[in-house]
Amino acid sequence: MTESLAHQLIMKKIINIPSLLERELVKGDADLNYKGDGARLASVEVKSTAAQGFSRFTKGDVASDFLIWIHFGNYFLDSKVSEIEVFWVKKAGKIIKEPCYMTLKKFKDLCGKNMKAVKVKI
Repeated sequence: MTESLAHQLIMKKIINIPSLLERELVKGDADLNYKGDGARLASVEVKSTAAQGFSRFTKGDVASDFLIWIHFGNYFLDSKVSEIEVFWVKKAGKIIKEPCYMTLKKFKDLCGKNMKAVKVKI
C-alpha cells in the first residue's frame, strides 16, 4: 500500500524527485524501481510508520538511490487527522552508514538539510 502511495505522490510531483518522472516503473529488488532510456535502474525504498515513528533500515534501504519515509502518525486512530507527513532523501547511505533501527526524530536530525518534507492531506 505505501509503495503505491509513494509512486502516486512522485507522479503527482508531491514528492519532488524530477529525475524519476521521465522513467518507467519496473520490477526490481527495491520497493520501487524506475528505468529510463539508457539510464541505470533508480531504486526507491519506502518506509512507513504510525504514531510510534520507529522503523528498521535494511541493507537495501541504506543502498537505495532514494529513501522515502511516510509517517501516518495518528491517522488510523483519530478520524480528525487528515494529514500525513512524507520525508525523502537521496542516497541515504551517505547519511545512514549501516542497517539499524531508528526513530523518525533521529532520521530527521541525521538527514538535516539533505531531507525534503511535505504534509499531504489524504
